[in-house]
Amino acid sequence: MGSMTKKFFVAIFALIIIITSSYTPVTYGAEVPTFVRIGLFFNYGSMKTAVDSVTISAEKGIEAGWYAGGDLNVIYSTSDNLVLKIRKDSKYYFVYSKDITNRDQAQAKANEIIAKGVNAFVAVNNTNSWVVLVGGYADKATADADKANNLDKKLPGIEIALVSPSPRMIIVENVSGQAVCGFYSDTINFTLRPSVANDLKVVKVNSKAYRGEIEVIRQTTSDMTVINIVGLEQYLYGVVPAEIGASSPTEALKAQAIAARTYVAKNMSKYSSIGFNLCTTTYSQVYSGFSAESLSSNKAVEATTGQLLMYEGKPAEVYYFSSSGGMTEDVKNVWGSTTFPYLVSVEDKYETPTTTYYTWTKTFTVDQIKSKVQKDIGDVVGMEVTKRSDAGRVTELVIKGTKDQAVYPLERARMILSLPSQWYTIETGAGSDVNVSVGTVDNATSKIPSSLKIITESGIKDAPQGSLNVIGGDGTVKNYSSGSSTGASSDFTITGKGWGHAVGMSQNGAMGMAKAGFTYKQILEHYFKGAVVQ
Repeated sequence: MGSMTKKFFVAIFALIIIITSSYTPVTYGAEVPTFVRIGLFFNYGSMKTAVDSVTISAEKGIEAGWYAGGDLNVIYSTSDNLVLKIRKDSKYYFVYSKDITNRDQAQAKANEIIAKGVNAFVAVNNTNSWVVLVGGYADKATADADKANNLDKKLPGIEIALVSPSPRMIIVENVSGQAVCGFYSDTINFTLRPSVANDLKVVKVNSKAYRGEIEVIRQTTSDMTVINIVGLEQYLYGVVPAEIGASSPTEALKAQAIAARTYVAKNMSKYSSIGFNLCTTTYSQVYSGFSAESLSSNKAVEATTGQLLMYEGKPAEVYYFSSSGGMTEDVKNVWGSTTFPYLVSVEDKYETPTTTYYTWTKTFTVDQIKSKVQKDIGDVVGMEVTKRSDAGRVTELVIKGTKDQAVYPLERARMILSLPSQWYTIETGAGSDVNVSVGTVDNATSKIPSSLKIITESGIKDAPQGSLNVIGGDGTVKNYSSGSSTGASSDFTITGKGWGHAVGMSQNGAMGMAKAGFTYKQILEHYFKGAVVQ
């Protein structure tokens, strides 16, 4: 990669980190970020996982606060494995702020108020100043009444002012449900991390363990966004076994590690608009945190540290999937792109045919198919594959109805029916991928004569003695059934191969190649023609 491009990448990455993270941007190889921000709970498009509360804990304690100048300004800390509840809040509070410039002063004043029989806790407000919050009221009237009848008597001489609910307010509670600190800044983010005594730097979020730190943000368009900030290699510890399985052969694990690392390098800005880089699901890469780690996959990550899959000096656009069924697919036949010459169809002869979804079968009724079509085509009378790729995958599916038809190109030919892959054939009672050529039909009785022949992709066959939808020369469609004038259309049975989009590296095939003695570099360079591991 040229020096100008390197400078541009580093500059953009630094800007993202400065805006959304406490970490100093450091990279190795100029392409690989040191830290990544992973959205655990958030709202983005159709993904609605943001929460109104989470629990946080860590062996040997938690520190909670915000970063400034590379250091964590601690608001609250524990020294043991106590569970803290972090929740959003929309209450009224009284605030005390006179002569408070640091945490010690704020905690001393909070302790003084608590000693007088009033609940109080330290907080950081929307000007990033230390304050003490008192109470917590559902409405202003309740707050005013409590001040007049209770607080003024218990807190003589202590000046407190009512503050309205903040859309940014985050409250931390202990196991007794008592608020221990608050945070409602508009410009800095609330961070929780394991104490310095925690050697592994592992924190639990809703009882699931992650390395690194946790950031909680009140987004204006959702509940709380929860982010795991973790070193890249430690992030990969939680990705590789979740994606390919920790028991996979070593060279396959290494190939997966490099593929996952390259994916990060290419997708750091994917969710930057809401404060993080990647999520935990197949919308990015499956990431299961510390809970998924194993010695074998960790070693594979460490053995390939910093290595990327490169094409013409730049990180490649990396995709991977479960199983191809024997042949991967050219990217242009899935997503329509022609800009990645290394994402082409290759033979995948080392896949294990007995694995899940190497071959598969799905059956649909006409009503089920109709429910999936996005426009009114009337009653479904047929499905036809009208185009295929050189590898054999469906690149155009037509669903025909009594009123109209719906055409689904490329990956939509798979997604419309939620099929495991694009490589399939369709069967009805009339045969495979049916194209009916009409002979003589008894229109008076709407019955199928026993002498009727139909032409299918697999040759001329007798008409099925069940139900048949016939398209006449004038384009009209009529249903015929044997022995009845009111037959119903046949179910559709779809038989296919593979699981996933089929672009790039087959994980099943990578495992097979590793077992056959290929190295991780040979595996990756087989699936990504012209790309090299560096």
